[in-house]
Amino acid sequence: MRKLVLFMVISFVTLGLTLSSGTASAEEVKNQYTPEDYINYLEHYDAQAARESGVSSEYIASAVIDAGKTLKDFKTLSKEEQQKFVDGFSQLETIKSSIGEEKPEKANALASDKGVSYQGSVAFFGAPITTYKVSVNYKVDGGKVKKINSSNAFVVRNLNPVVRTGLNTGGKNAWVTSDNKAAVTGSFYYQIGPIKDVGVTVGNVFVKAVGDKNGKRTYKRFDIS
Repeated sequence: MRKLVLFMVISFVTLGLTLSSGTASAEEVKNQYTPEDYINYLEHYDAQAARESGVSSEYIASAVIDAGKTLKDFKTLSKEEQQKFVDGFSQLETIKSSIGEEKPEKANALASDKGVSYQGSVAFFGAPITTYKVSVNYKVDGGKVKKINSSNAFVVRNLNPVVRTGLNTGGKNAWVTSDNKAAVTGSFYYQIGPIKDVGVTVGNVFVKAVGDKNGKRTYKRFDIS
């Protein structure tokens, strides 16, 4: 439960953002959210809310399920604990990234089509809140990576009502590398707001995966710039 408290307290932190005139101040952000507001947000979190927060269409259904689970856990907290995390809305100083990847994939050495993926999360003190995934499928012939069949870059989950995110224009790339591997990258914007109808992009999330001729992931990267 301590992890959930940290998750909820810090999930609204905004990177030490200095808001310009005409946008909401830190105190206004704090006053804008209460435990009741967040309960209401989760109770009404549906496909539209997931879509508006930036979740990719392939993962909207699972994001809605996640919201229901989070709501149940949140309601088990004391009023004092609930108030502690909403007070965190004004703590505009910290964001960290951490890995929240899916179970390792099993490489199929016999198939000519290989695939690798990587999933990571924007997290606060180790608690993931907004999750991203990249994947690539590629053809191997005679021990050589020949071509990219397909690639994807997804927003898997976003239950932070302050954050809007999504794939940057031209943000997905996949290619055969010079050392006989397949690579895929995804670049996503990370935006705070809208607060008073103003959104501020505070960074970009970068995710990368590389796979070899056997379909084994040999490299992964997840960071925020």
